[in-house]
Amino acid sequence: MHEGNEKGTFKLMKEFVKCVKQLERIQRSLKRARQGKFRRSGFLWSRLRLRKDPALRELELRQRLNSAAIDLTTRYKGALWELFRRSGITDDLLGDALTAVWMSVQDSASTVSSYKNLPEKLWDAYAGQTDLAILALKPKLMLRAFVDEIPSCDERGALRIVAYGSGLGNRPTDRELLGLLLRAYPRLHREVLRKSKDLSVLTDGALSSSVVADMREPFPEYENWMFRS
Repeated sequence: MHEGNEKGTFKLMKEFVKCVKQLERIQRSLKRARQGKFRRSGFLWSRLRLRKDPALRELELRQRLNSAAIDLTTRYKGALWELFRRSGITDDLLGDALTAVWMSVQDSASTVSSYKNLPEKLWDAYAGQTDLAILALKPKLMLRAFVDEIPSCDERGALRIVAYGSGLGNRPTDRELLGLLLRAYPRLHREVLRKSKDLSVLTDGALSSSVVADMREPFPEYENWMFRS
């Protein structure tokens, strides 16, 4: 579904969670080794050293984690900025708020049983907002990953730039852009249906398989979630 070296957002989530968990394990082992809790010649230490030095492995994991975190932050930035602005955060504080959210997500990633639960942690990192005006943006936030599942095309590009690029949520007036968006919604819907089995988990309950199964072209629901919520 992805061209070139670009990873889908769900694959990035999987990489992110995997790195967090592996990094936590190796840090615990290194701490025990430094405290003399097991011998350097012991079985566990031998396993740690089997492929490369544990400290180098730790550095490698940190680099992979940082790369995944940067990519995820970039992709979700527009949607999160829209949430922040709606909740009253001023533009000069958007960067700090974004950093705080992803630090919270990273802290909680080690507790999830699967990367599929990471969207829940992303939402909870923003205080699990219950304000209706904020909740109205939850489907849009959750759909961000599905947009990246669309094969490379102008329609996908339009969704990324217009719906998620600025963090303002303004519906375009340009007829060409509107046409691209209308053609993008069926493509987005196909990707949503592909993951209908896990949809409730992947969207933290914002969408369900029963709801999307009843949606029909021209899919006004996506228009509403993207620009009218």
